[in-house]
Amino acid sequence: MTEAIGLYEQTLTDRLRILGPDHPDTLTTRNNLASAYQTAGRLGEAIGLFEQTLTDRLRVLGPDHPQVVTIRRNLAAATGVAERPGWIRRLLRR
Repeated sequence: MTEAIGLYEQTLTDRLRILGPDHPDTLTTRNNLASAYQTAGRLGEAIGLFEQTLTDRLRVLGPDHPQVVTIRRNLAAATGVAERPGWIRRLLRR
């Protein structure tokens, strides 16, 4: 998993530099890195990236876009693992 995280981190750095923070590929890479962090047990980092990605996807794609729904589910799963159930309920109500 460490190697995958390193590759995702480098890819995110490159995509931010080349494509910018709002490009769909950059947002997808940020989501994938957050998922890798979650898998590796780095929940604080995962939740932070999921939250950032949700904010950006809402702004760029709007609340009804399928990718926004996906990131909400990912964030809810990560916060559930981190035992933040109140946050999950508020997130899923949006």
